[in-house]
Amino acid sequence: MNKRLACCFLFLSIFQFVTTQAWSQNSSKLAIFTSILPQKFFVEQLAGDLAEVEVLVGPGMSPHTFEPLPQQMGRLSRAAIFFTIGIPFEEVLSQRLKAVCPNLKIIPTDTGVERQAMQNFAEDHHHDDDCTHNKGELDPHIWLDPDQVVIQAKNIAAALKEALPGEIAAIDANLASFSARLQNLSEELSITLLPVKGQTMLVFHPSFGYFARRYGLNQQPIEMEGKEPGPRQLGELIKKCQAEKVHIIFVQKQFPVAAAKAIADAINGAVIQIDPLAENYFANLKEIARAVAEALNRK
Repeated sequence: MNKRLACCFLFLSIFQFVTTQAWSQNSSKLAIFTSILPQKFFVEQLAGDLAEVEVLVGPGMSPHTFEPLPQQMGRLSRAAIFFTIGIPFEEVLSQRLKAVCPNLKIIPTDTGVERQAMQNFAEDHHHDDDCTHNKGELDPHIWLDPDQVVIQAKNIAAALKEALPGEIAAIDANLASFSARLQNLSEELSITLLPVKGQTMLVFHPSFGYFARRYGLNQQPIEMEGKEPGPRQLGELIKKCQAEKVHIIFVQKQFPVAAAKAIADAINGAVIQIDPLAENYFANLKEIARAVAEALNRK
């Protein structure tokens, strides 16, 4: 990513004088960028028609392999706010943006969120030399817990009110409505997942740690940072799945599914696709909860 970022910022340095025009012809709208699609949804719920929101990591793309395009950097340099969420690629990007875009406000939406360590297959198999455990890494997937999104929404609303002081009442009203919907969503998911509380979600990539913690599930990942377990770890994982009668592997469309299918065959199971990055947040989390509940109830 660093090579492409360097090219993008060289592009910005050379051509910044021709990008002083507003990105939108409608100057009454605040130009905002977010990192991922769920964030875009959150901002739109709070800003309504007051903002034009764009996203860096689009549909089908993975934040773990994302590299910004020069066109995206040009538009981002002309935005008023860039909302971050704690994804690794944002760190280098934010540092360089601060150097060349002094008028861009970079707002971390994860301030005040209770972060947890990134779960790894190696946590239960620390004796293997080829494990990929990284004890210091924090799990960035905080948007998959609606209760944590309430905190993120407050951070977003505070930044919007500072940028749009004439719209404080409208933003506060949107925040109250959005927070209430998030609370209702969390309660609905609790009811949906109650029958499978305490069971294990076997996931290819460990995206669902906050979701699992909130609703009393156990997340068992197969890989981390794109690295699959070696033959010995795979054998142990298959034995564990057989002992616990786990027959479903959840995968997200941003990752290849060949390895997951191989494990599913070994445990006489199946692969089910769920998407932690879908834009329609409420509908997507309900669908994830339904899929998890139905799959775990098959045991």
